[in-house]
Amino acid sequence: MELTVDNHAVFADVLNEGAAESVVLLHGAGMDHRMWAGVSPALAAAGRRVLALDMPGHGRSGGGAPVEIAEAAGWIRRFLDAAGLDRVALAGFSMGALAALETVALETVAQERGAQAPDRVRSLVLAGVAERMPVHPKLLATAAANDPAAFDMIAGWGHHHPEHVAATRALFADAGPGVLHAGLGACDRYQRAMAAAAAVRCPVLLLLGENDRMTPATAAEPLAQALTQAGAPTTTVVLPDCGHMMMSEAAAAAAEAMLPFV
Repeated sequence: MELTVDNHAVFADVLNEGAAESVVLLHGAGMDHRMWAGVSPALAAAGRRVLALDMPGHGRSGGGAPVEIAEAAGWIRRFLDAAGLDRVALAGFSMGALAALETVALETVAQERGAQAPDRVRSLVLAGVAERMPVHPKLLATAAANDPAAFDMIAGWGHHHPEHVAATRALFADAGPGVLHAGLGACDRYQRAMAAAAAVRCPVLLLLGENDRMTPATAAEPLAQALTQAGAPTTTVVLPDCGHMMMSEAAAAAAEAMLPFV
């Protein structure tokens, strides 16, 4: 699918076009729709219309990469409008998870003001997420310099199984100048996760990696508590024997866990 948002071309890899229920997949910093390649076919085979997005400045989408999570969330809402999607599941990984969470919070505000039909987001999957996602200053500086070593740091640190590192490193290599730094900086500065969680009412899946060194599973516990306290039915699934890059290391298990929520 190709359409226009904010006067820029947007690409989404769409599977099972005719299905009644849609799920929108949001990638991590410096990545694109291809990170979902091991998950999308299983979701489509189960009867979902799957839209794996390239966010602005990523992959085949134009525009500048968002530098704040709120900016990404606002863009996602405009994408949903442009695509005519009025009832979707949102699934985000890492940066995409924060953007998905913030999108639901913005939707709630819009509903309260009467600007949108209620409950546009029917469910939420937050993968590789934590209440706070600070980025090491050295990694931020390396990414700011457009030094390829930044890709090596993330690919190496993000995997529990080294045999998957090369494929992830190749995916990062296609990112344009400044794109990775924009996403990492947005994650580093985002401090609204708890406030956004308080606005969520739809069912939520927290999908975490047992061996995640970037967003450890325990770091999601405050978020889970905030979601539950807000009245959002919340389930936490910890995928065994995988790190942060669960969509490459445990794609089949990730898809299986996601299916009841999308």
